[in-house]
Amino acid sequence: VTDYRPVLDRVGRYDCIFMPTCACLSEQTLARIRRFVQEGGNLVATFDTSLYDENGRARNGFGLADLFGVARIAGLTAYQNFNYFGIDVADPLFEGLERDRLPAPGFGLEIEPAPGARVLARFYRPQAGRYTDPTEREKPAILMNRFGKGQCLYLAGTFGETAMVHAFVEYRRLFANAARVLARPVVEVEGTLGNVEVVARRR
Repeated sequence: VTDYRPVLDRVGRYDCIFMPTCACLSEQTLARIRRFVQEGGNLVATFDTSLYDENGRARNGFGLADLFGVARIAGLTAYQNFNYFGIDVADPLFEGLERDRLPAPGFGLEIEPAPGARVLARFYRPQAGRYTDPTEREKPAILMNRFGKGQCLYLAGTFGETAMVHAFVEYRRLFANAARVLARPVVEVEGTLGNVEVVARRR
């Protein structure tokens, strides 16, 4: 889907928007998203969002690099199901996550953060095998970057796709925390199993 105009016309009403692997975006769309964040909106984006134009032609880097806080893309890493990324459990984004070593997504872009961007998580160097010794943290996995009056949370991997396939509880918590940190809650539901749909209506 490359025509986001119906959504873009209403984007200003939201505190935060999620753009999971929205690879192909037009210059018009990039300008509207950039203005949204500049004016105080917040953005959560993953993997190759904005790397291509609306016709699928590759850009020379992210179209939204200034929002993501990414200076350069150095490559791509394929992670196995015994690879991990590490987090700072003290950060509000990771509230409720007791372990600092979480399953890596299937793919991660090798990025260099721009000055001012905060690295909130890093991929561990891929292990040679499931039962080999643990490795060290190295490449950034999650960045938080301020742009104008707003902020952008960028996840440098296929976190959305991995969450759909494996339904990691930790990923659901991470996404829920991102929404809680970057948007004002309309309603809070306590004591549920996580599979409750809530529709808030107001006049």
